[in-house]
Amino acid sequence: MYLDSIHTQGYFILMIISTAAVILDKNKILLAKRKPGGTLGDKWEFPGGKTKPQETPENGLKREISEELDIAIIIKDYIGKIIFFNKNKEYKLLAYLCQYTGDKISILEHAEVSWMAVDEISSLDLADSDKSILPIVTNYLKSVL
Repeated sequence: MYLDSIHTQGYFILMIISTAAVILDKNKILLAKRKPGGTLGDKWEFPGGKTKPQETPENGLKREISEELDIAIIIKDYIGKIIFFNKNKEYKLLAYLCQYTGDKISILEHAEVSWMAVDEISSLDLADSDKSILPIVTNYLKSVL
């Protein structure tokens, strides 16, 4: 995992870097539903995942999308970030606007995927981290769409 650190009150805190792809096509965003099981089972999310050592967040995101959906993406812009905790670990979630290249999507790591209008996303049962970054994503998309 790619780690980042922040310095606070005399301590360095290591954070795991995770990425989220806001894949846009025809004014709709691609969301993925996790497979059943575990604490995040059946939750919807922006596809993406943790970066590997020595991997930039952008390269990690492209790799994750290829592994999860078997598609290529073009990263167009950085949207924003949040910090969150999961199982006593600190994460930095970075969201990127991505262009869909038209490849046929293969559902390899999720139960299903769906193209959604921006105003539909908040009605989904989102993973907590995705729910936390959604206002940043929504504000960004309203400014560019």
